[in-house]
Amino acid sequence: MNINFSFSDFMDVESYCKLQSQFLLYDYSQWHEKVEEPFTNKIITYKLFDVISGEEDYIEKQFVSDYLLPGIAKLSKMHFSRFIDRINTNNLFSSELQDGLAKVYSNRINMTDKSIKNSKFLSIGIKALLIKQLNILQKKIETFLKDPYPNLSNRLQFNWNRTDVIYFFYLLRANKQIKYITDGDLGRIIDSVCEFKNSENEHVEIGNSRKHLNAFKNVEGRSASLSEKRIKSIFKNDDYYNI
Repeated sequence: MNINFSFSDFMDVESYCKLQSQFLLYDYSQWHEKVEEPFTNKIITYKLFDVISGEEDYIEKQFVSDYLLPGIAKLSKMHFSRFIDRINTNNLFSSELQDGLAKVYSNRINMTDKSIKNSKFLSIGIKALLIKQLNILQKKIETFLKDPYPNLSNRLQFNWNRTDVIYFFYLLRANKQIKYITDGDLGRIIDSVCEFKNSENEHVEIGNSRKHLNAFKNVEGRSASLSEKRIKSIFKNDDYYNI
């Protein structure tokens, strides 16, 4: 039984009736008319089939306890996954773009919250569970914005100095080896995932690389000649490719 649905299934009577009709389609014992008016609860006979043994079994399933409640419990996780997918699919890696998407979601959450609270066809208990999931979703998004990389346990630790690391990414972009992104976006990625080796032979986080990237483009900005020579020597050395 597929128990995946959306907050939109609870926004109006028609959508909720459609959700109930989908549940009734799983009834193996009888055929049901399309739901026109929401029902409180119904029981169906659900067919189970064991692919390994080839055996069949028939069990009773209730709309509320076996379908509605498990589905509602997954709503915040499912919608947050969609939020992350939109970020990755549309390359929304800057804080400004992520904040913009978060505002869109926040507005929709508020609209959905209001609609559910004013609903005449949902029970008080179902309303409470849906609102709880909306609050969880809002908190998940807020937590993400504070720390977009919570599972990033290790950074890329370059055995190069700070200028060499930043110039390396500058070259990738300038030579179209990566898709063009702004200094601000590229700098944020470098600062988030890269470390350089300092004079004390320690790996240190990189900061403000956006300004450094911009300086490479200015005639009177930061010189990259030494970094260019060092990077060239690394990639031109045949020993580098003897893996």
